Amino acid sequence: MKIIDFLRTLSWRRKIRGLPAISVRTTTSDPGSPTLPNPVWETAIFSIAGEKVGEATYGLSPRSDHLYIYRLEVSEPVRRKGYGLAFLVLLHSTYRVPLTPIVESHCAEQFWDTARELRPVGLEVTPGRSRADVLEELARWRHLRAGINGSLPGPPTTD
Repeated sequence: MKIIDFLRTLSWRRKIRGLPAISVRTTTSDPGSPTLPNPVWETAIFSIAGEKVGEATYGLSPRSDHLYIYRLEVSEPVRRKGYGLAFLVLLHSTYRVPLTPIVESHCAEQFWDTARELRPVGLEVTPGRSRADVLEELARWRHLRAGINGSLPGPPTTD
């Protein structure tokens, strides 16, 4: 059984190396975001040729122990070409925390299942959560909103 796991891990490492190169442009979204003291970021995802291939909205949890992905959309013509996974790998290499999709849509179920299979090579994607679950968790950490500023990690850069 261990040989199969080893071969699967090698296969996933090869897949990660074969993902398309991307660049991102990120802006801070609503300053009154539910992930305060951390902001929510809006990101445009570009191919290496400069073509916009997708968009995402995400935020670091108040305890900075999860990255909530509220939205990840890849343009229809370039879907299934690795841009979504390349973005998740970029997020993981920037934050080094588990990624948690919020309101995982039925049509994206296969994508998130594929992303979860990358756990042996370091990418941890937790089961999706509803917005209500997240808002409940964030309410428990409301006291963090009062003080922490300045030392928070920023969005990934690729420029």
